[in-house]
Amino acid sequence: MGEGIDQIDDDEELYRRILDVYYDPPEGTEVSPEAFAPREHDKTGISLFRAKYVSPQEVIGKKPGKRYWVAVLRAGDLKEGGLRILPSPEGQPPGHAEIPDMTHENRHTDQVEEAKQLLARKLCRRILGPYPQIMLRQFGEDPGSPGGSRPGDLVGPLL
Repeated sequence: MGEGIDQIDDDEELYRRILDVYYDPPEGTEVSPEAFAPREHDKTGISLFRAKYVSPQEVIGKKPGKRYWVAVLRAGDLKEGGLRILPSPEGQPPGHAEIPDMTHENRHTDQVEEAKQLLARKLCRRILGPYPQIMLRQFGEDPGSPGGSRPGDLVGPLL
């Protein structure tokens, strides 16, 4: 399917990994806007993943001992809400995308605060999970080497 550099279509589903502290189904059905807050590593935008390239389980990544949910968004809804979405595969797994107007540098602006509220309260279509952490080999390692794999290869048990 390629590396995910193609244009993001309006009907595409996008995933956002959410740490369990930002979604507590017994307390309510909405995800916290903080789930969409730019973090220190979000230099060029907050990360999303394109559903046509990755599964929800692959989105959770490599952070042992944590439990995640996956927010499902629709690209056209984000665009209608005034949010730009760009493919961002360089140095990332296939299907990686970003909202470039939501960065760590501008995280305290009214624009980012409004976008977080919009994403959490109106644009999040559903939440999948919870997903226990899975172990993935490091993206980009040589498949022929010990510990090497192709992007998305599952190599450990589902916990």
